[in-house]
Amino acid sequence: MKDDRDIRDLLDSLKDSKLLSAEAMHRAAKASNSAVNCTSFAQSLVSSGVLTSYQMDSVCNRKFEELQIGNYEVLDRLGAGGMGTV
Repeated sequence: MKDDRDIRDLLDSLKDSKLLSAEAMHRAAKASNSAVNCTSFAQSLVSSGVLTSYQMDSVCNRKFEELQIGNYEVLDRLGAGGMGTV
């Protein structure tokens, strides 16, 4: 059974993240109609290259501040150490 609420929540989070253009959001919303559940929808966005797994994790957890540094989109965490995270 399809859980539309979770998929709508994910679409809302994607919109709030501002990672996708209006056209890409429209395509994602259209693709969500055929998704079985939120997890499969999220995996399809990652496997199709729309988002990286790091971006999807941040979107799902609504940690949008981790997705941009200035004008740059963060695609993935490079590493972490005693002094911080890159």
